[in-house]
Amino acid sequence: MSPALTTAAVLYLGIVALVAVGALLGLPLRPAARTGQVTGYLLTLVVVGADVVSLVTGQRPADLPTHLAYAATAVALPLLAMRLSGQDEGADDRVDLVLVAASSIVGAVVLARLAQTWG
Repeated sequence: MSPALTTAAVLYLGIVALVAVGALLGLPLRPAARTGQVTGYLLTLVVVGADVVSLVTGQRPADLPTHLAYAATAVALPLLAMRLSGQDEGADDRVDLVLVAASSIVGAVVLARLAQTWG
């Protein structure tokens, strides 16, 4: 697992959350928040992919079940948030932006915890 890659992903997700909050406050940043959400998910997939490579090559974290739960959450949570946001064209944009901000914050925490399970 690459600490630098994980740190970059955590920081990026934090920036996406800030952009979503800015959009909530009325700044014209909704498209940037949505694009950032997708890009953050792709970056999360890269981090989890590097993690899987580490596991396959024989490295093991101290608590493997917890580690695998964090990895699964890191992959599943953004998918759920993207699925829930933007479903209804007539829906309030604020709900979508709250989902983007919340999933980005939680995603950053989950990736940080995933890295911490390596010890």
